[in-house]
Amino acid sequence: MQEIFGGSTIKVAGLLAAWLLLSMPCAATQASDTQKTALQPKAVQAELDKAWLMNDPAPVLALFADDATVIQNGSGFLHGKVAIRAAWWPDNPPVFTSYKGTVEKYVESGNVAYLAGHFDLAYTILQKGQKQAQSAAGNYLTIMQKGKSGRWLITTQMWAAAK
Repeated sequence: MQEIFGGSTIKVAGLLAAWLLLSMPCAATQASDTQKTALQPKAVQAELDKAWLMNDPAPVLALFADDATVIQNGSGFLHGKVAIRAAWWPDNPPVFTSYKGTVEKYVESGNVAYLAGHFDLAYTILQKGQKQAQSAAGNYLTIMQKGKSGRWLITTQMWAAAK
């Protein structure tokens, strides 16, 4: 290597240091551009929390991959957005009045991330013409994957009610 760069270890070290310094601002710029265009996993989870309160399936399902899997408390597996929509928004869906989620654990590695936490929600349902207030609390595990576009989507979500 010394022969290629003129035989001096100092010259080689200087060239490497200069290359590192010059390349660092470019990497920082790329990271900030990516962050501007795609929500990071914790932000996707926060958007999901807000979307539930809209009482509209579209903003919730927009955060899920087309082939996502949901593992529901006591109800088994739902595969794909069509099945998720049918289960979560039946003809007479619940109306969410409050939702609070916390993130207790967050791990991101490459193109995969998972979040685990706790949720508390309140909603009303219509039974025999009467609105009835209900509530639920429990724990969740959400797995996300970053697509080729850089967008994070929920690929798997599992939840269980607290006892």
